[in-house]
Amino acid sequence: MFIDNSARDGGGVFVNSRTNVNICGNTAFIRNSALHGGGIYSKTNNNVNISGNTKFINNSATDDGGGVYSWFYDNVNISGNTTFIANVARNGGGFYLWHNNSLKITGNATFTDNSASKFGGGVCSWPNSATHITGNTNFIGNLASYGGGVYVQSNCNVNISESTTFIENSAKRDGGGVYAGSNSSVIISGNTIFSSNSAIHGGGGGFVESSLSLEGYSRFTHCSATVGGAIYAERTQLLVSGTNAFNANRAEHFGGGLYAHNSTLNFPGESTFTTNSAGSRGGGIYAQETKITFSGTGLLCGNMAQLDGGGIYADSSNLTFWGIITIRNSTAQLGGGVYSDNNTFNIEGFSVFERNVATYYGGGIYTQRSPLTLAGNNNFIANSAGEGGGIYATANSTLNLDGVNTFMANRAYISGGGIWLDNSILALNGASHLVECVASYEGGAIFMYATTASLHGNITFESNSATTGGGIHARWSKVSV
Repeated sequence: MFIDNSARDGGGVFVNSRTNVNICGNTAFIRNSALHGGGIYSKTNNNVNISGNTKFINNSATDDGGGVYSWFYDNVNISGNTTFIANVARNGGGFYLWHNNSLKITGNATFTDNSASKFGGGVCSWPNSATHITGNTNFIGNLASYGGGVYVQSNCNVNISESTTFIENSAKRDGGGVYAGSNSSVIISGNTIFSSNSAIHGGGGGFVESSLSLEGYSRFTHCSATVGGAIYAERTQLLVSGTNAFNANRAEHFGGGLYAHNSTLNFPGESTFTTNSAGSRGGGIYAQETKITFSGTGLLCGNMAQLDGGGIYADSSNLTFWGIITIRNSTAQLGGGVYSDNNTFNIEGFSVFERNVATYYGGGIYTQRSPLTLAGNNNFIANSAGEGGGIYATANSTLNLDGVNTFMANRAYISGGGIWLDNSILALNGASHLVECVASYEGGAIFMYATTASLHGNITFESNSATTGGGIHARWSKVSV
């Protein structure tokens, strides 16, 4: 047991170089203090193995590594039941890795209530280091300015492949659970839970500006931030290939579930976004200058934005849906399901937009300055809005209906129960069925204003109703049938 010891480096233990250290009994490091490495300081080319029931409690470092500091070319293996509790440092409250180090956690490790004034409340990893978590690891209640649970930066890699939880970690700035900085890589392939993590600015669950792969079963629930309630992605390659759920996350402004800027998002797995919310835009997902591809199975249900894009908000981006995607019961003022501005938007697979609500325009989809192509099998069912219950297209948008498209029981409280177009182009070239759509005033199925429309496909208008133009109401438009 090491209690109340102090030093410049390594308050409890200092390991110089080329040394093998085995901690295999019931060992405790309590209230030790140093400039670097309150509990342990390992300098260079050491092998440190922690295999017993080891505790690091209330150790402190003025600079780095409240519990443990690993400086250069070390290998640290944690295979026992190890706990880091209430350790404090400027960087790396629990554990700090400086340069070309390796940390492997194969046992049961818990990081609880550790704190760092700057980076990495639980773990902080700097240039060219690697962290591998293959055991049952918990990060609970850790605090930092960046990366409450884990912080990695500058060519660092983190691999999480077993049951890991991030619970109630917080960041005063970014990345409540995890912060992955430039040129770093995070791969999560195990059963991982991010619950009730928070960040004052971005990424309550995680802040990423490099590469993130969600390949296992990951759940982000009740995480919160100003931007990106669960995840904030900046210049990021995000791969969501496992079974991943984003539930009840909250952003004060943008991206209740996920915020992405200048990034690439690929969803080939099974992804669900449910009951996420944003105080402004993008209840489920907010994307700006980003490429989004849903090629797997996607469900966005019950998401809400106070302004635009209850399910998805996309600006100056590229959206492609060629898997199976359902957007249901989502709400916003504009674009209950999807808000699209200045995008390329292609739906080529099987899609369902059902019971989405927009206070003003576009219950299912709101699109402006954008080409929207429906080339697969698409179903707009019981969506509602002031105008454009199913789709609202404006400001030089192009709406191409090339596939098999069904608009059923959509409703507009003013005009365009199924589709509303203004200064746009409509091309109905596929098999389109507009059935039981209702507008209180104009265009039960379709309302168009200053629009060029080509209706040359296999089109059916059935049992639609409005005050004027049960099927189509056209004003100052050119229509070719």
